[in-house]
Formats: sequence, C-alpha cells, structure tokens
Amino acid sequence: MNWMRVGAVVFIIGMVTIIVCADIKPELFSFIYLVPGRDKAGHLLLMAVLSFFVNGAVNCQRLRWKRVSLLMGSFLLVSLMLLEETSQLLFPGRTFSSLDMLANICGIAIGDRFALLLHRYQSRKESRQQFVEN
Repeated sequence: MNWMRVGAVVFIIGMVTIIVCADIKPELFSFIYLVPGRDKAGHLLLMAVLSFFVNGAVNCQRLRWKRVSLLMGSFLLVSLMLLEETSQLLFPGRTFSSLDMLANICGIAIGDRFALLLHRYQSRKESRQQFVEN
C-alpha cells in the first residue's frame, strides 16, 4: 500500500495549497459559486478521495472506544475538517457553511467505505496466495 501513502501526501499537499489560496485570495475560487451545487459536490468528491488515500495509507486501522469503531484516518479527517471549516469564521472573505461540513462528512464516509473494500480485497488476495504457496 505504499502507493496509497504517496497518493495521500500528494493529495494533502494539493488540498492545503487550495485551502491557503482560498483563505488568502477567495476571488480565485469565485467561479465555483456560479454553478448551483458544484461547491457541495466538490467538497464531497475531494473528501472522498482524501479519505480513500488516508485510510489506505494507514492500512484501515481502527480506533475503538466501547462499542464504537471508526477508521483512524476518517476520524482524523473529520477532526481536521471541523477545524478548517470553523476557521473560516476568522476570515472575512470566507463563509462558514454547515452544508459544506455535511458534504465533507459524507465524502469522508464514502472514501472510508471504498478504502475498506480495497483493504479487504487485498487481505483476501494475500491470504489466498499464502494458502497456495503452503
């Protein structure tokens, strides 16, 4: 899953660059608001891809607390996303949006599921290869 780590790093660098640019010069991204729903779809898609790579990079490790089990990558992403979204209250050119937060959470959940599917597929494939070799 080394390619997942590389993908996660590249994607994170790109996302941080976009966030910083949007905070410094929001008019660069004003075109997004011209198409209805495009902003929310963008949030969902970006978070889904990021969640897929981050969860894959950490091999879909889980955080467990009592009866709750969450993927560590998804938990970290939700935490960071909440910080980033609420930080927009500090920048006059940005607007805080609970719908953006919802789109982000849905995207993280979608990426989470795809990362789990890939992880399970690869685990089964490795188990079969070990069975054949023995």
